[in-house]
Amino acid sequence: MSSFWWSVIGGLIVGVLTTVATGLLFPAFFKAALVRLVTPILGTPSERNVFFQSLALPQMIKPLSLLQILIRGETGEPFRRPLGAARRFRGLDDLLFIPAQLSKLPALSIEDVDTTLVIGPRAKKPLTCKTPILVAGMGYGVALSERAKAALAKGAQLAGTALCSGASGFLPQERSTVERYIVQYNRAGWGNAVEDLRQADAIEIAFGRGASGGVGETTPASELPTRFRKLNNVPADAREVRMEAQFEEIKDGRDLKRVADRLRAECGGVPIGVKLAAGDIEADLEEVLVAEPDFIVIDGAEAGCEDGYAITAEHFGLPTVYAIPRADRCLRERGVRGRVTLIASGGLHEPGDFLKALALGADGVAIGTSAVLVMVHTQAFKVFPKDPPLTLILPNTEGSDRFDFHAAAHRLANFIRASTREMAIGARGLGHLKLSQVNADDLYALTAEMAAITGARPAYELPPLWTPSEPPTTGGPGARPEGRRVKHREREREQYWH
Repeated sequence: MSSFWWSVIGGLIVGVLTTVATGLLFPAFFKAALVRLVTPILGTPSERNVFFQSLALPQMIKPLSLLQILIRGETGEPFRRPLGAARRFRGLDDLLFIPAQLSKLPALSIEDVDTTLVIGPRAKKPLTCKTPILVAGMGYGVALSERAKAALAKGAQLAGTALCSGASGFLPQERSTVERYIVQYNRAGWGNAVEDLRQADAIEIAFGRGASGGVGETTPASELPTRFRKLNNVPADAREVRMEAQFEEIKDGRDLKRVADRLRAECGGVPIGVKLAAGDIEADLEEVLVAEPDFIVIDGAEAGCEDGYAITAEHFGLPTVYAIPRADRCLRERGVRGRVTLIASGGLHEPGDFLKALALGADGVAIGTSAVLVMVHTQAFKVFPKDPPLTLILPNTEGSDRFDFHAAAHRLANFIRASTREMAIGARGLGHLKLSQVNADDLYALTAEMAAITGARPAYELPPLWTPSEPPTTGGPGARPEGRRVKHREREREQYWH
């Protein structure tokens, strides 16, 4: 017999013996291993049970919170982080639009939908944008690199919208790039010089932000770009720069009016606005309205910032979906709604969010997180996985010099244009020819709480359609009684006529 057949027979014998041995030994081995594994799990007290605590800990505390706890213990410093709150508040997902079909006809052409936003319609020099989507304030040096700010300015210009300077104040490069420039009058005094403010198209007096409220903040001077230090006259020997918690010259509404009147006179009548973190909205607006502002920016609790404290980002403020209706109602009750432009920001990321914000009472929205994400997403490979993609747009980082701001600007403009067009499609589907006509009557609320907060109709309660004025007649299957059409907003518990 050849060696080939001997090897085949040997292989078969080995295979049979292995199978028999496995069948005999494996159950015993498996049983022993299972006993050794299960016995400590079930028999060890919970305070020493690794398996129990490994399962219980993620249920007791979120992994992100656990990480923050450990970092605080390691550094001994308050924990700070970008991008605002990591928690997801209840809100816009509980609202849905009501499509126009027959009882209310949809608009015929998307091209007929008016998407313009006028900031400060009663101001001497109103600011008009092609879209209600604005680019929120993100300061040069304290938040973003110069190349990132250049991308924001160019993207806003291409999209026909306005850009806010952010906490760093006036930046000459932005002014030379974007036609619609809102300069933030801030608590640090950066860019607050009259000669700079005179070049603005609108001025935003910033009291707070969603992720930090009105808390003062410090930044080590060593982390600031040289150009920032020069523009804002930071001394060479300064160890840190500080954003104070209060304006030195503003303590109440009367002080605010003096400042606002001075800015109007010195800056030629451009719109003067106020930015507030969403908190005690009615009480804060009571003071703000003394100054007769042209626009108000409400920054919801979801809003981010460059490096806010975790405690204020997670536990301070009011979510945007709660804040917009309250601010809108407050302005209406005081009879100034047609004069004051209301802009909402915080947690608004996509066209559906933007259109819902308008339905709840906002005239425009300001985007931050969406803007920076759309700018960096195709360039992330330049730093990832060594560093997070957002290091491309931070000041004084290794990756900031690799950031292609031309490509980023075009992507930001594309996002704003596409989002505006989608909002126009939505408005048309609601039967409106202006984005400003979208309102709470166009919404269903999926919960009783959201219906009470927003004024939207509860989805689970069908409104009565007709109130019969006389007994029914037999007019065939298509007949319906003559009667008064009940308006959508009416809440009478009238019954359907059958």
